[in-house]
Amino acid sequence: MQEKIINDKIPIYEIIPDELKEIIITIHGLGGSKKEILKLPQKLLKENIGFISFDFPYHGTSKEDYQSYTVANCLNVIDQVYNYALTNYPNVKINFIGNSLGSLYLYIYLQTYRTPCKVVFKSMPLNNYQNLKKKFLKKDTNDYFEVGYGRRLSKQLISDIKSLEDSLNELTLNKNNILFINGTEDKISDIDLIRNFCKEYNYNLCEIEGAPHNFKNEYLNKANNEIFDFYKQRKIK
Repeated sequence: MQEKIINDKIPIYEIIPDELKEIIITIHGLGGSKKEILKLPQKLLKENIGFISFDFPYHGTSKEDYQSYTVANCLNVIDQVYNYALTNYPNVKINFIGNSLGSLYLYIYLQTYRTPCKVVFKSMPLNNYQNLKKKFLKKDTNDYFEVGYGRRLSKQLISDIKSLEDSLNELTLNKNNILFINGTEDKISDIDLIRNFCKEYNYNLCEIEGAPHNFKNEYLNKANNEIFDFYKQRKIK
């Protein structure tokens, strides 16, 4: 695994097999980091599929402050990493996996850019605005909310997330190239909202029985088996 800084400020990890056929860019959620790359199904590397992950502003080893963690900046970072992959690995198919709030950013990005790819949306929150509002609005100080461990979120971010949730439209990608994965016990990404959303747009949905928002242990293994099958073009359950 290599660690790099691209465009002078975006920290990335990449794992690239010798005979590269495809790349998956994985996108972390709120409070996550580029270490998300370690949670991917590593057996995909044997199928000549490489991985790239990165840190959003104010996450991981990023040197930027909380004011830089905006929706616009996050979408811009996704675009920069995508273009890095296109430039450095030409003629290779670029795919995505979004995690939690990173899934929501990715969905909005793909509404705009419509790049052909296979994409997994894992634990995508459709009501994150309400969750954040309920959790942090009572701690109203200055232009930010304290979220613990000395970390902050700007008030504007929460309003922007509400705007994102209100602007979700159907993706123009081939429906066979879209997979949603969600735990049935997820308290952040409500399974009923995801079911209705996927039914409305005819997206494939894989439910991991008993799984919470953050996939660990056997739940992560089950999700990774589904991801492996999806990228190997086997039948989606």
